[in-house]
Amino acid sequence: MYGHALGPGQGCPNTIFLVAARFLGGTAFFILRNFCAKLDRACHLPKNAIVAWIGGVGIFSYSLYLVHSPIRAILKQLLRPYSYTQNPVLFLVVGAVLGLGGYWGAKLFFWAVERHFLNSSCQVARSRQT
Repeated sequence: MYGHALGPGQGCPNTIFLVAARFLGGTAFFILRNFCAKLDRACHLPKNAIVAWIGGVGIFSYSLYLVHSPIRAILKQLLRPYSYTQNPVLFLVVGAVLGLGGYWGAKLFFWAVERHFLNSSCQVARSRQT
């Protein structure tokens, strides 16, 4: 059920529904993204913990882009015995471990590598003076 590909006649949902679900999910994401971008430009983003956390993730989002796939591949190999399960709770735990591994791996990569290549405000000010 979870993690197994089903073929035709084995309870596999109609392909059109899978395509439509992905299309509608992507459309909803971009509508939400554009809505938030308009709020940001107008300086009307709410000030709460969730928005602050998302802003913090944005700071190391390039690191997240760079390392999520290798970390996911390594963790999937380590968690292989648990990934093909019929237990929905174990399936969600494996997914959470994959997500948290990517998140913390990206933070570590940002701290260890990427932050050293960012311009500080002092460096930017000095470069404008010359």
